[in-house]
Amino acid sequence: MSTQVLEEGAAGGEIYEECARQLARWRARYRTRPDRERRRLWLLALEREQVVSIAYRECAIADRIARMPLPEEATVAHLPGRRA
Repeated sequence: MSTQVLEEGAAGGEIYEECARQLARWRARYRTRPDRERRRLWLLALEREQVVSIAYRECAIADRIARMPLPEEATVAHLPGRRA
């Protein structure tokens, strides 16, 4: 297993743990108001969905641009898959 894979796995574990802690805090904070906890969860889900859809859109657009027959001077170096 490469170092990068191990590092990404460790980062994923940290993200999971932080999420679990946040959910536990909300469960404690809203223990008498499940409607408010549910609203927080819905907002969190919406936020995550927005992040994913934006990342997907950027990736899809970059892929389409990478496949376009553009002259070298018209390429954008900072797009994924492009080199300056």
